[in-house]
Amino acid sequence: MDQHFQTDGVKKDLRGLSIRGGTSLAIAQIPTFILNIVSIVVLSRLLEREAFGLIAMVTAVTGLIAIFESMGLTTAVVQHEDMNHKQVSSLFWINLGFCFVLMIITAALAPLLAWFYGRQELFLITIAIAGTRLLGGLTNQHSGILQRQMRFTVLSVINVSSTAVGVLSAIISAIYGLGYWSLVILPAASSLCRVIMLWIITGWIPAMPEKGSGVRAPLKFGWRLTLSRLITHLTEKADYILVGWWCGADALGIYNRAYQLLTLPQQQLKAPISGVATSALSRLTEDKERYSRYYLRVLRSLIWLTAPLTGVLAAVSTDLILLALGSKWLDVALLFKIMAFAAFLRPIQASVGWVLISYNLTDRLRNWVTAMCCVTVLSIVAGLPFGVIGVAISYTIGYLVLIMPWSFFYVFRDTPIRCGDVMKSTAPAVLVGLLIYGAGTLVVRIMPDYHTAIRLLLSLAACAVVLVLIAIVFKPLRQGVKEILELKSEVLKSREA
Repeated sequence: MDQHFQTDGVKKDLRGLSIRGGTSLAIAQIPTFILNIVSIVVLSRLLEREAFGLIAMVTAVTGLIAIFESMGLTTAVVQHEDMNHKQVSSLFWINLGFCFVLMIITAALAPLLAWFYGRQELFLITIAIAGTRLLGGLTNQHSGILQRQMRFTVLSVINVSSTAVGVLSAIISAIYGLGYWSLVILPAASSLCRVIMLWIITGWIPAMPEKGSGVRAPLKFGWRLTLSRLITHLTEKADYILVGWWCGADALGIYNRAYQLLTLPQQQLKAPISGVATSALSRLTEDKERYSRYYLRVLRSLIWLTAPLTGVLAAVSTDLILLALGSKWLDVALLFKIMAFAAFLRPIQASVGWVLISYNLTDRLRNWVTAMCCVTVLSIVAGLPFGVIGVAISYTIGYLVLIMPWSFFYVFRDTPIRCGDVMKSTAPAVLVGLLIYGAGTLVVRIMPDYHTAIRLLLSLAACAVVLVLIAIVFKPLRQGVKEILELKSEVLKSREA
C-alpha cells in the first residue's frame, strides 16, 4: 500500500504536474463557480434574509470547531517528504476519533448558542450540523494522498460532483418549503458525496493503528497548522458572531450575502492555485532562487485574475444584485462596494500561507494570524454602534492600514521572498482594478434613469474599454496578460509531452 505515498514521479515532472494540475483545478472552478452562483441566486429568491442569518449565526461558531476536523493532517500528508501506509493509517484513526469528540462538543454548544443569540431555532440547527463532523474525518487522509500525488484532475471531478449534489439537494429542499433547513442540507449532502467518491477513487483503505508508526512529527506539524487556521477562521468570522449578536439575524443575512458574493469569485480562483502552489513550493525549499521565481509568478497570475474582476463586480454591484437577487437584497450592494477595497489585497494574504507552510514555519503563521485576529476584532467592535455599514467600514480601514502590508515584513523574514518584490509584482494589478472600479461607477452615476439591465451592460462595456485602453499604454498589464498566455501555452506543451 506504500505506492500511494511515493513521490519520485512527482519530482521528475514537478513543473508539468504543477501546470496540468493547476489548469485542471482552474477549469473545474468554472462549473463550481456556476453552481455556487446558481445556489446564491436561487436560494436567495426562495428563502428569506433571516434564514441565511440564522445559519451564519451557527456556522460562525461551529466553524471554529470544524477547523480541527483535519487536525492539519491533510497538509501534513502533502508536506512531509517520507510517508508510508502505516503512518497515514494511524493518522486516519486518530483524526476520526478526534472528529467524534468534535461532534459531541458541537452538539453540546446547541443550548448555549440558542441562549447567546436569543433564537431557539438554533438548537436543532446546531445538533444537525454536529452530525456532519464525522464526514470530514473520513476524507482528510484520502484527499491528502491525491494532493501528494498531484492528481488534481481527479480532485477537480470530486469537488465539482460533490458541489452539484449539495446545491441540487438544497434547491429541492427549499422548493418543498424546508426553509433554513435547506442551507443545512447543502453542505451535508456535499460532504457525503465527497466521502463516497474519495474512498472509491483512491482505493486506499487504512490499516488498524499500530504503536511506533512514527506519527509524532506529522501530528506536531498538523497541530501547529490547525491553531493557525483556527485563529484565521476567528479573524474571518468574528464579524459574523458580533453582527449576529448585536444586529440580529436579518442584518447578518445581508452581511453574509455581501461577503459571499464578494469572496466567491476570488475563492474559486485562489483555491486551486493555492493547492498547487503549496504542493510545488514544498518541493522547492532547497532552491531559493527557483522558489522565489515560482512564488512571484503564481502570485502575479492570481492578482491579475482577481483585481480587475473585483473592480468590475464592485462597480456594477447595485444593478447586478437587483437583477440577480431581487430588491429585498439591495442593501447588500453598499456593503459590497465598501468591502471591495480590502478584497483587492486578499490574494496576497492567501499567498503567505504558501510560504510559511512550505517552510514549516507554522509558529510564525500562528503569530501572524493572532495579530490579525486582534486587529480585526477591535475594528469590528469599533463599527458595531453604527450597524453593518459601520462594521464594513471599520473592518476595511483596519485591514488596509493596520494589517496590510506592514505585517509582511515579519512573515517573509528569513525566506527567499522579499516584500519589495511582492509589492512590485502586485501593485500594477491593484491599480488597474481600482481604475476599472472608478470607470464603472462613473457610468452608473451618469445614467441613473436607465433601465437596470441596460445600465449594467453599459457599465460592463465601460469597464472593458478601460481595461483595453490601459493595456495599450500600461506595460505591466500587457506583461501580466502575456504571462497568463504563456502559462496556457506551457500547459498545452506539457499535455503533448
